[in-house]
Amino acid sequence: MKPLKFIIALFSASLIFSACTHLNSTETSSTEVGGEIDQVAPPEEVVSPEEVVRDEVVAYELTAVNFEYSTDDLTAAPGQEMQVRLIVEEGMHDFVIDELEVQTDVMNAGEETTVTVMIPEDAEPGTEYPFYCSVGNHREMGMEGTLTVTAAADRN
Repeated sequence: MKPLKFIIALFSASLIFSACTHLNSTETSSTEVGGEIDQVAPPEEVVSPEEVVRDEVVAYELTAVNFEYSTDDLTAAPGQEMQVRLIVEEGMHDFVIDELEVQTDVMNAGEETTVTVMIPEDAEPGTEYPFYCSVGNHREMGMEGTLTVTAAADRN
């Protein structure tokens, strides 16, 4: 009986050891993100910071209550995709960026939606796009903010 326990222990240890080994430097790895497989480049492939940021999706969660969003400052780089998840906690609200032709449906308390915003490739760092809630006088009451285009190196 003891030899059987020893064999089982040895087999278990080898499984654990093989599961803990890492990829060598010439292999690629992949991870699944949102149903899509994201390939990681081998280390010898070098890409510029602008390409990395451009391929990265920046995501914001924006909570809406009466007459205010949870933040009034969004940033993204030229050519970058930005996703804004609007969560309405109080009242009725939407999310609008006129210059980028973005407008969600009006949402009621307890509802949420996600909108994708593409930052133009030719947008200069420092360009500002106002965003706001178009319901009633919400914008006049202060329910607005600014999406600022930043240089790739300025993105956190």
